Amino acid sequence: MAWRRVGSSLIVLVLGIAGCKGGDSTGPGGSFGIDTGPFVTTGGASADDLNDITFIVDLFTQRMSFNAKGPPTNPNGVFNFTGKVFGFEQHLHGTILCYNPHGNRARVAGLITSSDQPALMGQEAVWMVEDNGEGSNALLRDRISLYQSPAPVSAAAWCALPPDAPDPDMYFIETGNVQVHS
Repeated sequence: MAWRRVGSSLIVLVLGIAGCKGGDSTGPGGSFGIDTGPFVTTGGASADDLNDITFIVDLFTQRMSFNAKGPPTNPNGVFNFTGKVFGFEQHLHGTILCYNPHGNRARVAGLITSSDQPALMGQEAVWMVEDNGEGSNALLRDRISLYQSPAPVSAAAWCALPPDAPDPDMYFIETGNVQVHS
């Protein structure tokens, strides 16, 4: 009898932990790892998430995480950025407004909902990523552009542009991984 209670508790605990990611079977982190729709992700969007990517800009290490899945013009997703821009420490958090995956590149846009610089709150941020493969099979490391805010164009206009040509100011990702799934 005691074994049955322990076994049931373990099943509940495992199912509870599995549900914590909030994933479904239609995107990254899905319950069975089945990815059936478009997405762009670093695998997470938490400042403490192991799925953050790092890249170096002007000798400063930048950290970013984001996930966008669902319809590209009305996605679910969030982003976090922590780093130094023009020598000033910045932390941003926001929601993904749109993304445009094409081939191994994607344009992404979000709305800043939290920032240690109040002037940035409510502004749109845009960036571009390039997925160059996984692990030792990758020809090059993945790349990312530094976010731009205020955005040079609206989020919708940014995402409408095809990401065929890489942004000239893209940085190689030092740690982590970007995934683009069209």
